[in-house]
Amino acid sequence: MSALFQPGTESLLQLVINGNYNAAKKLLASLQNPSAIIIDSIPGKEQNGRTWRAVSPLEFAAWAGDVTKDDDDHGMLNLLLQYVSDEDKQAALNQLSHVMEKGTEQGEFLSPYKTLTKEYDVFKINYAQWNSLNRDDHWIKAIGLAQKLLPMVGIQEFCDPQPFTPLPDFKKAPHRSCKLADGSVLVLDSTSGLGSTFALYKGPVRLSGVAVRLRGAIAASRGTVVDSAPIIHFCEIKTDALHEQIKMLQPRTALLQTV
Repeated sequence: MSALFQPGTESLLQLVINGNYNAAKKLLASLQNPSAIIIDSIPGKEQNGRTWRAVSPLEFAAWAGDVTKDDDDHGMLNLLLQYVSDEDKQAALNQLSHVMEKGTEQGEFLSPYKTLTKEYDVFKINYAQWNSLNRDDHWIKAIGLAQKLLPMVGIQEFCDPQPFTPLPDFKKAPHRSCKLADGSVLVLDSTSGLGSTFALYKGPVRLSGVAVRLRGAIAASRGTVVDSAPIIHFCEIKTDALHEQIKMLQPRTALLQTV
């Protein structure tokens, strides 16, 4: 297992982990044969502290849901597949199929999003019987922490101007930004406060659609914040998109095997 580094440039895996589409595209275009590092499994670390013993850029992009049905919609996985050579297409297909069916060392496909939907549902179900301390505790420490543990592309979805109300189609990749509604940039290190002092609320159009910091369960009266429907829909769209990319690879690999 080896990684290719350019002087003064982040590794491809780190760019993919950080959701830095433009920098990844620039790096890939600058390399003579980037295919090998796209499917090469190496250690990695996310800004939220989650560490990986061995994951390829392609596997991470798939697991994180950074994929679109249409290549023009700027999914990270779509970008990577454009640079996979014919000889590596079978390996790429094997990796994507494994992520879809069995997940990764960090859990099943899209697992951080599924954890978040469960925390939203627990909050909504118990809201009426909980006191304000219980509500605030779950809002910040359960929902907020689950948000913090999303892959960066998930945080970018919260910071995208497209609101969660009405339900978005999630066909295009989000704006590659972690800027909140107040103009501050969300950093997911130990000092960020997400999961310890606040959770993110993804507002409707009248609130710009971009996420804001909310420090208590008063957010429950604002509707979509306790509704898991947008995240469930996101998972459905990304599952379909990954299925589509796998389906497109299958005839190519079969054809190559007959040549």
